[in-house]
Amino acid sequence: MISFFIFKYQVFLFTISKAEKVKMYHNSICVVFVLMCCYWKVISSVCPPVNEIAPYCTCDGSDFLCETANKPNEPWDIVTYFDKVSTLIPEDTVYEKFLLGLTDFKEIPAGAFKKMKFINITIRLNDKLEVIHPDAFDATLETTTKLFIDANVALTNERLGDPSYDIFNVIRKFKKLENLVIYDTPIQSLPDNAFGSLPNLVYRRFRFSDEPAAMHKIGSKPFAGLPNLQILMLEAISSTAEIAKDAFESVAKDVDVYFGDFNLSKLLEKMFKPLLENARQVEIDLPLENEGMDCNEESAWICKDVPKYQSVLKGFVCRKDSEFNDIFDYCEKVVNQI
Repeated sequence: MISFFIFKYQVFLFTISKAEKVKMYHNSICVVFVLMCCYWKVISSVCPPVNEIAPYCTCDGSDFLCETANKPNEPWDIVTYFDKVSTLIPEDTVYEKFLLGLTDFKEIPAGAFKKMKFINITIRLNDKLEVIHPDAFDATLETTTKLFIDANVALTNERLGDPSYDIFNVIRKFKKLENLVIYDTPIQSLPDNAFGSLPNLVYRRFRFSDEPAAMHKIGSKPFAGLPNLQILMLEAISSTAEIAKDAFESVAKDVDVYFGDFNLSKLLEKMFKPLLENARQVEIDLPLENEGMDCNEESAWICKDVPKYQSVLKGFVCRKDSEFNDIFDYCEKVVNQI
């Protein structure tokens, strides 16, 4: 970081006269010295004393990591803990990474992290975690750009006693969010306008619950309000999923879409045409046990513009007992021969 500032300062010196360069020479030394002092001050002051954050968390200067496996069995009062930690760090401290994992929390309560600020937040492997309060992360909402919610096997929107605890109410508050991943967590549905307005979001990965009895739903325009989305990954959509007809309307232009472990047998025109019209690419990856998709009249709308859709749609393979390889082979041999 210091070398970057020195380089910018040298470029500036090339733009001024020789006399001014001589006059500013000594000043440049002072500037570099001040920058170095500030830099080292931030690094040396960012971590609280080890004994004040043990045994629940560790800090290495840029990362604040809290994994409580094999820690003492006494209950961890997370609110009291971070209330104390917040008094031990400078007001403007921002950690590169925060990890909360392997805890016994059923809830991440309101105000849990006080004035703590993070760029990258990971919440993973908290087997008892059922809800996150929408006001848990207030201080870092304008700082966090990456949010990963992974392998929290009890965290679901089903049967919530208080609807405000919907996980999407939490996500919508991170207005500077760029990357969002929800994976191996039993969320069964994407509600209407799921993400509200997240103008900076460029990467979105969501895997539906793998529970056999899960009833997957995709509501109305859940991806509206994401104008800069570049990569959209949706995985494990079940064959019985309820999908709104306008689910893929308002998806950002030129987005790359990946359907992983895709279990639908067809692409209905009213539902998927808006996606193929806007996306740069739509790739379908079928699970190993899937025998392929239905290449028939219900997907024949794709045959109306084979050159366009062939450049966009990948992975629409026909069933193994079919005489066709993929939807475009079907178009060529059946629909476009009529």
